[in-house]
Amino acid sequence: MTELALQRLKAAGWTPGRKVDITPIEEAYADAGMHMPDKLREFFTEFGLLTFSWGKKEDMTDEFHSINPCVDFKNWTKEEFEHFFDDYEIYGTAYPVGWAFRSNMTIYYHDDGNFYLFMSPDPLIRCDNTAEGFLDGLLGGDGKDWEYIDD
Repeated sequence: MTELALQRLKAAGWTPGRKVDITPIEEAYADAGMHMPDKLREFFTEFGLLTFSWGKKEDMTDEFHSINPCVDFKNWTKEEFEHFFDDYEIYGTAYPVGWAFRSNMTIYYHDDGNFYLFMSPDPLIRCDNTAEGFLDGLLGGDGKDWEYIDD
Protein backbone atom coordinates (compact mmCIF):
# COMPACT_ATOMS: atom_id res chain seq x y z
CA MET A 1 0.00 0.00 0.00
CA THR A 2 1.28 3.52 -0.72
CA GLU A 3 2.77 5.51 2.13
CA LEU A 4 0.12 8.22 1.62
CA ALA A 5 -2.74 5.70 1.92
CA LEU A 6 -1.17 4.25 5.08
CA GLN A 7 -0.77 7.74 6.59
CA ARG A 8 -4.43 8.55 5.91
CA LEU A 9 -5.59 5.21 7.29
CA LYS A 10 -3.61 5.74 10.50
CA ALA A 11 -4.85 9.34 10.83
CA ALA A 12 -8.42 7.98 10.70
CA GLY A 13 -7.71 5.54 13.55
CA TRP A 14 -6.71 2.40 11.67
CA THR A 15 -3.92 0.20 12.99
CA PRO A 16 -2.58 -3.05 11.52
CA GLY A 17 -4.69 -5.94 12.76
CA ARG A 18 -7.56 -3.62 13.76
CA LYS A 19 -10.75 -5.44 14.73
CA VAL A 20 -13.80 -3.21 15.10
CA ASP A 21 -17.25 -4.22 16.33
CA ILE A 22 -19.32 -4.15 13.14
CA THR A 23 -22.64 -4.86 14.87
CA PRO A 24 -24.24 -1.60 13.56
CA ILE A 25 -23.25 -2.56 10.01
CA GLU A 26 -24.48 -6.15 10.42
CA GLU A 27 -27.79 -4.84 11.80
CA ALA A 28 -28.20 -2.44 8.86
CA TYR A 29 -27.66 -5.31 6.42
CA ALA A 30 -30.07 -7.56 8.35
CA ASP A 31 -32.72 -4.82 8.47
CA ALA A 32 -32.43 -4.52 4.69
CA GLY A 33 -32.81 -8.31 4.35
CA MET A 34 -29.30 -8.70 2.95
CA HIS A 35 -26.65 -11.29 3.79
CA MET A 36 -23.14 -9.83 4.09
CA PRO A 37 -20.48 -11.79 2.13
CA ASP A 38 -17.55 -13.09 4.19
CA LYS A 39 -15.00 -11.02 2.23
CA LEU A 40 -16.98 -7.86 2.99
CA ARG A 41 -17.31 -8.83 6.66
CA GLU A 42 -13.50 -9.12 6.84
CA PHE A 43 -13.13 -5.73 5.13
CA PHE A 44 -15.54 -4.04 7.58
CA THR A 45 -13.88 -5.70 10.59
CA GLU A 46 -10.57 -4.06 9.71
CA PHE A 47 -11.62 -0.87 7.89
CA GLY A 48 -15.26 -0.29 8.85
CA LEU A 49 -16.52 2.84 10.57
CA LEU A 50 -13.48 4.89 9.53
CA THR A 51 -13.86 8.45 8.27
CA PHE A 52 -11.17 10.13 6.21
CA SER A 53 -10.87 13.85 5.68
CA TRP A 54 -8.02 15.99 4.43
CA GLY A 55 -7.59 19.33 2.74
CA LYS A 56 -7.32 19.73 -1.02
CA LYS A 57 -4.92 21.99 -2.88
CA GLU A 58 -5.65 25.72 -2.97
CA ASP A 59 -9.36 26.61 -3.07
CA MET A 60 -10.77 23.10 -3.56
CA THR A 61 -13.20 21.54 -1.08
CA ASP A 62 -11.78 19.11 1.49
CA GLU A 63 -11.78 15.43 0.59
CA PHE A 64 -14.13 13.30 2.68
CA HIS A 65 -14.64 9.52 2.65
CA SER A 66 -16.49 7.24 5.05
CA ILE A 67 -16.49 3.44 5.36
CA ASN A 68 -19.97 3.16 6.86
CA PRO A 69 -22.84 1.80 4.76
CA CYS A 70 -25.58 2.29 7.35
CA VAL A 71 -26.90 5.55 5.90
CA ASP A 72 -27.22 4.11 2.38
CA PHE A 73 -29.88 1.56 3.29
CA LYS A 74 -32.54 4.18 3.95
CA ASN A 75 -33.34 4.78 0.26
CA TRP A 76 -32.96 1.38 -1.41
CA THR A 77 -34.52 -2.05 -1.14
CA LYS A 78 -32.80 -5.43 -1.24
CA GLU A 79 -34.25 -6.02 -4.70
CA GLU A 80 -32.78 -2.76 -6.01
CA PHE A 81 -29.32 -3.69 -4.68
CA GLU A 82 -29.65 -7.06 -6.45
CA HIS A 83 -29.97 -5.25 -9.79
CA PHE A 84 -28.06 -2.07 -9.03
CA PHE A 85 -25.47 -2.42 -11.83
CA ASP A 86 -27.65 -4.26 -14.39
CA ASP A 87 -27.55 -1.23 -16.72
CA TYR A 88 -23.78 -1.78 -16.92
CA GLU A 89 -24.24 -5.51 -17.63
CA ILE A 90 -22.75 -6.34 -14.25
CA TYR A 91 -25.24 -8.75 -12.74
CA GLY A 92 -25.52 -9.67 -9.09
CA THR A 93 -25.85 -7.83 -5.82
CA ALA A 94 -24.14 -4.55 -4.95
CA TYR A 95 -23.46 -4.13 -1.23
CA PRO A 96 -23.20 -0.61 0.26
CA VAL A 97 -19.82 0.15 1.78
CA GLY A 98 -19.81 3.91 2.33
CA TRP A 99 -19.27 7.34 0.77
CA ALA A 100 -16.42 8.91 -1.17
CA PHE A 101 -15.32 12.26 -2.58
CA ARG A 102 -17.25 14.70 -0.42
CA SER A 103 -20.18 12.23 -0.26
CA ASN A 104 -21.10 12.62 -3.94
CA MET A 105 -20.11 9.02 -4.76
CA THR A 106 -21.15 5.79 -3.10
CA ILE A 107 -18.82 2.85 -2.50
CA TYR A 108 -20.04 -0.68 -3.18
CA TYR A 109 -18.73 -4.20 -2.99
CA HIS A 110 -20.18 -6.54 -5.62
CA ASP A 111 -20.78 -10.27 -5.95
CA ASP A 112 -18.04 -10.30 -8.61
CA GLY A 113 -15.49 -9.61 -5.82
CA ASN A 114 -14.68 -6.01 -6.79
CA PHE A 115 -15.11 -2.68 -5.08
CA TYR A 116 -16.87 0.04 -7.10
CA LEU A 117 -17.41 3.79 -6.94
CA PHE A 118 -20.72 5.05 -8.31
CA MET A 119 -22.20 8.47 -8.96
CA SER A 120 -25.64 8.49 -10.52
CA PRO A 121 -26.13 8.50 -13.44
CA ASP A 122 -22.41 8.04 -14.28
CA PRO A 123 -19.66 7.05 -13.86
CA LEU A 124 -19.31 3.56 -12.50
CA ILE A 125 -15.71 2.77 -11.64
CA ARG A 126 -14.44 -0.77 -11.03
CA CYS A 127 -11.74 -0.15 -8.44
CA ASP A 128 -10.08 -3.36 -7.33
CA ASN A 129 -10.80 -6.79 -5.93
CA THR A 130 -8.67 -6.29 -2.81
CA ALA A 131 -9.10 -3.94 0.13
CA GLU A 132 -5.51 -2.79 -0.26
CA GLY A 133 -5.87 -1.97 -3.97
CA PHE A 134 -9.16 -0.20 -3.40
CA LEU A 135 -7.86 1.87 -0.46
CA ASP A 136 -4.63 2.68 -2.31
CA GLY A 137 -6.65 4.31 -5.06
CA LEU A 138 -9.16 5.98 -2.77
CA LEU A 139 -6.74 7.33 -0.18
CA GLY A 140 -3.37 7.30 -1.88
CA GLY A 141 -4.39 8.42 -5.35
CA ASP A 142 -3.05 5.28 -7.01
CA GLY A 143 -6.17 4.29 -8.94
CA LYS A 144 -4.25 3.89 -12.20
CA ASP A 145 -5.70 0.41 -12.79
CA TRP A 146 -9.29 1.43 -12.08
CA GLU A 147 -11.72 0.91 -14.95
CA TYR A 148 -14.42 3.40 -15.97
CA ILE A 149 -17.50 1.51 -17.17
CA ASP A 150 -20.09 2.99 -19.53
CA ASP A 151 -23.73 1.99 -19.36
